[in-house]
Amino acid sequence: MLKKMLFLLFITGVLCAGELKLIQKIEVEDLIVKLVVKEKKIFFQTPKEIVMLSNEGKIEKTIGRIGEGPGEYKNLIDFIVTKDEIIAADFFNKISVYDADGKHKNNIRLKGFVENVYFANNKLYYLTKKMEKKQDRRIYYRLSLQEVISGKELTSFDDSSLVFAARPGKKTIPAPWFPAPFYNRLIIVSDNNKLWAFFTKETVYFELSEKEIKKKNFKFKLESEKVQSMDIDNFFERIEKVNKRKLPSETKQSIKFPKTKELFVGVIACGEGFGIITKTGLLHISSDGEIIKRLDLASKMGEKSIIDDDIAGPVEKRLVYDDNLLYLATTDGEIFVFKIINK
Repeated sequence: MLKKMLFLLFITGVLCAGELKLIQKIEVEDLIVKLVVKEKKIFFQTPKEIVMLSNEGKIEKTIGRIGEGPGEYKNLIDFIVTKDEIIAADFFNKISVYDADGKHKNNIRLKGFVENVYFANNKLYYLTKKMEKKQDRRIYYRLSLQEVISGKELTSFDDSSLVFAARPGKKTIPAPWFPAPFYNRLIIVSDNNKLWAFFTKETVYFELSEKEIKKKNFKFKLESEKVQSMDIDNFFERIEKVNKRKLPSETKQSIKFPKTKELFVGVIACGEGFGIITKTGLLHISSDGEIIKRLDLASKMGEKSIIDDDIAGPVEKRLVYDDNLLYLATTDGEIFVFKIINK
């Protein structure tokens, strides 16, 4: 539970293609997994619950809790806020729907475990992982985007988040189980009207609809980096830190590393377009793939990292663009609110 909150007000900042002014900072005593802003009202997800803040940055109420009863969830994996509802995704095949005041309305049972939820064109979608067995008798996974009410699949993509790896004794099990290093991560972004699909190692993206899937190209160059031996060592160190034990040498030797790293680390909805998250900040992109402006966040964060994925998950869940304001939640419980001033 959150015990106290410190509300501060600041003004500072300069940006490369515009100006950022830090106008609000909120500190909470909990890990922020996801941040959502709807009509300037801030919501955030902790490992246990959804929290709604007042305009003054104080806790207004919590929505749902860990449990198995009505309005409760076993494993809160994601949530979104629409005009009239708050929708929480339970990893274990369920979506819980609350009204705008946080009162539980109903549950929706789904097929398959829930990865994420999205809302576009007055329809609710969810991402789930499907298992396929190929001719080589190995098991592979695909990520399927489905409409909640009808269950219709909008599209599906290969899942590259896990790789085949050996267990002790050099036996490789016939299903991917080990976290893939520098993989081509799928990111789906939604706003009120559109759905987009991006891959962190590709210069193409997809505009998704029930009528068609449009393939588009970025109209600027994204620089790639080569994977170095230090990157490999750091990757295994992070895995061992999470598991709290050393990896078997057979497992390490069986992992194939890509030659290059990701082109970017995340994507968010951003006005009529979207925002590409890099290690230093945000590229505001039009829906046609052209750069509108560059926003430098790294210089505003000091020693704090904007891309710490080890604890709270993907950075795009903690960065929000809303009505010319940029909201960023750090893994240690701070929410920064920047005003974007166009030059």
